[in-house]
Amino acid sequence: MKYARIISLLVGLVILTMVLPGVVSAQSISSSVINTTPKAQFTSNTTQGQSPLTVQFIDQSTGTAPLTYAWDFNNDGSTDSTVKSPSFTYLTAGHYTVKLTVTNADGSDSETTTTITVLSPLAPGTTTSPTLTPNQTTTTTTTTVQTSVLTTATTAPIATTYTTPIPTRSPTTNVTVKNPTPWPTDTPTQPSPLGIEIGIIAIIGAALLIMKRK
Repeated sequence: MKYARIISLLVGLVILTMVLPGVVSAQSISSSVINTTPKAQFTSNTTQGQSPLTVQFIDQSTGTAPLTYAWDFNNDGSTDSTVKSPSFTYLTAGHYTVKLTVTNADGSDSETTTTITVLSPLAPGTTTSPTLTPNQTTTTTTTTVQTSVLTTATTAPIATTYTTPIPTRSPTTNVTVKNPTPWPTDTPTQPSPLGIEIGIIAIIGAALLIMKRK
């Protein structure tokens, strides 16, 4: 009987050694499951831009599954989406507060961000938009600019251009001269008969006058 009790005690110790680690592990797991309340966290692919601005939200919440999601994209108190990582398009310029609430069997948690800034659309011909400050909205004002084209009539003398016709040349006519007339040559002047007679009379008259004086 004495040995039987010792053997029973040893068997009990062996069984306790085998079962005790499992009990401790189960308690640890149970304790960790109880303490995994949800923690809401999220990011977005952009925080500012011209309207219409589409923002993709990425859930990064932790907690024991299953988790449920309630998104409020403008923080007006109403749920806009229950998707894990939704997208939303903002059509009106302004600053928007986004709120995410995550819930599981152990509780719920919420996170709020105010980093979504929506600017007015770019006006034609512009490349930048004004930067909004918190709690400020933009008012789009359309200004019509009329451009007047003034035409000044200037009176100036009208220049008249005369075009002198270019004379045309008539076709060259080849003239063939047959038997050309030679230039006249100088010939000795022959005294006329009247001149000879006057000369003779003058000589005779002179001779008579000389003889008369002697």
